[in-house]
Amino acid sequence: MLLRYIIIISEEFKMSKTRSIRWDKLDNTANLFPSIAGESMTNVYRISVTLTDEIDSEKLQEALDIVLPKFGLFNVRLRMGVFWNYFEENGKKAPKVHEENTFPCRFIRPNKNHSYLFRVLTIRTE
Repeated sequence: MLLRYIIIISEEFKMSKTRSIRWDKLDNTANLFPSIAGESMTNVYRISVTLTDEIDSEKLQEALDIVLPKFGLFNVRLRMGVFWNYFEENGKKAPKVHEENTFPCRFIRPNKNHSYLFRVLTIRTE
């Protein structure tokens, strides 16, 4: 059993070494923006959808896990290079679906959101 586990780990390590990570260069405006953005100037935009049926957060999380890798523009994290910032493919798990309990357009802390630059919130209205 232990030997099988070690073989699986070593195979995953080999695969991770050969996998290339996709990255995209940012334009000049996008390079300046992270240095001026912060909690006092978030520039977070909200896209809202009103549904008539009740939302199952677990099913929504499953859907996000499946769909996110297929959308390259959302499946990225912002990285700081030597001379410029760039988007890099984010290999981490999808962000967690949370119930909205505070101001929805507050600053997104990437280190607390699996390095993603968006979040998915649900709210119950009656």
